[in-house]
Amino acid sequence: MFVLICTALPHENIWRLRSENIDEDITAYYQDSMEHPLPGVFITFPCTHDPQWATRSPGISNAIVIAEAPYEIFSQWSDARVHKRGGDYEQLKETFAHKMFDELYRICPQVQGTVVIVVVV
Repeated sequence: MFVLICTALPHENIWRLRSENIDEDITAYYQDSMEHPLPGVFITFPCTHDPQWATRSPGISNAIVIAEAPYEIFSQWSDARVHKRGGDYEQLKETFAHKMFDELYRICPQVQGTVVIVVVV
């Protein structure tokens, strides 16, 4: 989840594919997900759907970006406890956060520079 200081947000949910060649994009991504961009994302701004948001959290917005990631690259930590997976795991999550940033900024450029908190789960 991204917490933003931005008010010019879309009110609709956004499903966006990287290109019209979705099969090729997914194949390339699964062959090397670290080098290829995300093949598609879902972006929503829950604050725009909540009529009480501006009263409860004035000046703050939020965004949720959901993207697919191959299980295999995370499988080595499948038996590790949450918050006990180490630096390599956190670095991998950071890499995917940057990929999601890239897509968020590509699709909604008005939010660039407004992100103040990032939570990757």
